[in-house]
Amino acid sequence: MKKTIMALFVMVLTALMIAAPVQAEEEFVIDRNGVLTAYNGLGGDVVIPDGVTEIGEEVFMNCYAMTSVTIPDSVTKIGVRSFYNCTAIKEVVIPEGVQRLGYKAFTKCSSLASVSLPESLRWFEQWGVFTECPNLKTAGPSSDYDISFAWTNEIPGSAFYGCSSLTHVCIPATITRIGYDAFTHCYELRSAGNGAEYDVDFGWTTAIPDDAFKSFSTLQSVDIPSTVTSIGRDAFYGCDGLTSLQLPAGLTRIGSSAFEFCTGLTSLEIPDGVTVIESSLVRCCTSLASLKLPANLTEIYSSAFDSCRSLTSLDIPETVTSFGTSVFANCSSLTSITLPDQITYINTSLLRGCTSLTHVGFPRELESIREDAFEGCTSLQTVELPASLVSIGQRAFRNCSALTTVIMNSPSAILSTNSFLQACKNGILFVPAGTVEQYQSKIVGTGLDEWEVLEMSSEFLEAPVLSVTSMTTDGINISWNDDSYEKVIVQCNADEQYLLTGSSFCDPVYSTMGQEYVYTVRGYRDGMWTLPSEPLRVVYNPFADVAYDSPSFEHVAWAYNHDIVGGARNQEDGLDYFKLENKCTRAQFSIMFYKLYNRPNVDIYHGLPFRDIDDQSANTKKAIVWLYNEGVVSGAKNDNTLFLPKGNIKRAHLAIMFYKKAGKPAVDITDLHFTDISSQTKTTKQAIVWCYQNHLIDSIEGDEFLPNTEANRALLTEMLYGYDQIFHLVYDN
Repeated sequence: MKKTIMALFVMVLTALMIAAPVQAEEEFVIDRNGVLTAYNGLGGDVVIPDGVTEIGEEVFMNCYAMTSVTIPDSVTKIGVRSFYNCTAIKEVVIPEGVQRLGYKAFTKCSSLASVSLPESLRWFEQWGVFTECPNLKTAGPSSDYDISFAWTNEIPGSAFYGCSSLTHVCIPATITRIGYDAFTHCYELRSAGNGAEYDVDFGWTTAIPDDAFKSFSTLQSVDIPSTVTSIGRDAFYGCDGLTSLQLPAGLTRIGSSAFEFCTGLTSLEIPDGVTVIESSLVRCCTSLASLKLPANLTEIYSSAFDSCRSLTSLDIPETVTSFGTSVFANCSSLTSITLPDQITYINTSLLRGCTSLTHVGFPRELESIREDAFEGCTSLQTVELPASLVSIGQRAFRNCSALTTVIMNSPSAILSTNSFLQACKNGILFVPAGTVEQYQSKIVGTGLDEWEVLEMSSEFLEAPVLSVTSMTTDGINISWNDDSYEKVIVQCNADEQYLLTGSSFCDPVYSTMGQEYVYTVRGYRDGMWTLPSEPLRVVYNPFADVAYDSPSFEHVAWAYNHDIVGGARNQEDGLDYFKLENKCTRAQFSIMFYKLYNRPNVDIYHGLPFRDIDDQSANTKKAIVWLYNEGVVSGAKNDNTLFLPKGNIKRAHLAIMFYKKAGKPAVDITDLHFTDISSQTKTTKQAIVWCYQNHLIDSIEGDEFLPNTEANRALLTEMLYGYDQIFHLVYDN
C-alpha cells in the first residue's frame, strides 16, 4: 500500500514539473540599492536600464560578444574590472554624473577607440583604468581625441595611469591641477610644451600649476614658454627622465619641491628674478652637478639642496640673509663652501653628512652654530671660527673624524655637550691670548677633552707627512718622513690612539676589507710638538693584486670579510696575493662553498665516500662529504671512488654545482643567451642560463660562455657573491 502511494506521489510531482513553465534568467541583476551585480545577456548592443546607480565589480568582465554599451545618467560609479577584457567594444560614453571609475574598469578593451569622460568624474582607482587599450592614442578636451574629457579645472589622479599607447595629450589652460600619477607609465609621452608638436601640449602661458607633471617619469624635455612667471609646488617632482631644463628669464617664483627627485637633472640655472629658494627645491637631484643661484637671492628654505650628491661647489650670493634647516645636508661631493657675511646663525643640520667637505668660510658676524650643523663632515680637517661667535650647539661637529685643528677667535664662546663628539683625539684648539684656562674647562664633555688648548701665538714643529708602506692581512703599515721624534701620537679614526716611538706603525686591522681608515700623526722633539699631519685616508685592501677599482674587488672583499677566502704570502716582498687568475680546484670550491653555509656539522670519522681525500685537512674533508651528501658533487667519471681534490673545475661544471645546490629551479632555455652552449646537456644549459639570469656570471661579457674553459678564483668568488645575494646565507645563519 505504501509503495503504491509513493509511486503515485512521484508521478504527480513529475507531471507538475513538466507542466510548470521554465522561468528565464534575468538579463540584468540589480539589487535594492540600484547596483547592477550581474549581467546574463548575450552581448551585442547592451543598454543598461535606467535607475542603475552603480555598475558592480566584474559585471561585464570577459564579455567578448558585447559590441557597445549605453550607460544611463543615473550611474555614479563604475566598479572594479567591470568591463575588463571586453575586446569587441569600440566606444564608451560615460555620462555626466559618474564620479568614480574602478581599478582596471576598461583594461584590455583592445578594440576601444573612443572614450568620453564627464566633468563629474573625480576619482580613478589607481593602477590603470585604461591599461592595455592600444587604440587609445590621444587625449584632450574635445571629440577630436580618442579620449575626450570635459574637465575644466583638474585632471584627477591616475586618470591615464598605464595608458602606454598614449602618444599625445592636450591640456587646456583652464586646468590648474593635475592629480598624482595622472600620466605615470605613459611611456610614449616624452616632451611637453605649447603646441601640437609636443607629446603633451599644455595651454599654460603665465603659470605652471602645482603638481603639473608630478611623477611624470617618462618626460625627457619641457619647453617652458618665456611668458611663464611662476612654477607651482611639486610641478616637476619625480620627473627622473629630465636631464636639463631651461627656465624663463621672467620667472619670479618656484614652488617647494618643484624639482625634487629629478634624479636625471644635471644642471639648472635659476633666473635672477627669483629671490627665495623654497623648501626641497632640488632635493635628491642626485645627478645635479651644476647649479647657478640668482644674484638677488635673500633666503634659502629647508632641505633646498639636500642630497644633491653630485654637487661639488656652489656660489652663494652675499645677499642671502638666512638658511633653513638641512639646506646642504648629504651633499656628499661638496668640497668647499663660503657662507655670506650677513648670516648670523648656522641652522640645524645645515651641512650634515657633507663627507667631502674640506673648507668652510664662516660669516664674519656669525653668532651661533646650531645642533648637528656639520655632523658627519668626515673630511673637514681645520675650522676657523670668528670672534663674534657666541655658542656652538650640541653635536654641531659630531663625527668630524678628520678634524684636528680648531682656531677659535672668540674669547668667550659657549661649547655645548658633545658638540665635537668623535673628532680626532689628539687635536689642537687655538684660542685668543689669556683664555687658555677658560677653554680648558669649557672643552670637558664636548669631545675635545684630550685636545691641547694653546694660544694662537704658540710655535710648533713642521707637521709630518704620512704615507702607506704596505697593506697585508696583518694590517695597514704607515710611515712618516722624520725618524727623529722622541715620541709620536698616532690617531686612527676618532676612537683609537697610539703612543709610540720610531717612524712607522702597523695598525693590526681587525675589520672589513674596503673600510676606510683615517690616520693623523703628531711628533714630539726638543720639548715641542709638531702640528697634526694632514689626515691620511686609507681603504683597507690586504691583497696586492686586487685593485680597489677592479671588478673583482667587491666580490673578494665580501668573501674575505666573511672568512670564505684568504690569500697567500709572497716571501720575497712580504705581501699577500689573492691570485685572481689561478685555476679553481675541486677542493677549493668545496671548502669555500662549505664556509658559505657556515660550516655545517659533518661526520667524517665513520667512512669517507672517496678514497683520495684522506690526506686532506679535516675542514676540507667535511666540506667534500657535506657536498656529496647534498648531491652537489660526485666521484670522477671513470672511477666514482675518486674525488680528485686537486683537479681543476670547468666553467660548465661550476655552474651545475651552484644550480644543484639551489634546488634545480625551473628555467626557460628557449633563449640560451650564449651561442656556444647549445650542444651541452639540458641540465648544463639550464644551469648556465640560471646563473646568467641570476647575475652569478655578470663578468662574462659577449655571447660566449666557454663551458670547457677551466674556472679561475675570480669567477668562483663572483659566483659565491651572486649566490649569496639570492639566498643571504652569510647573514641568515
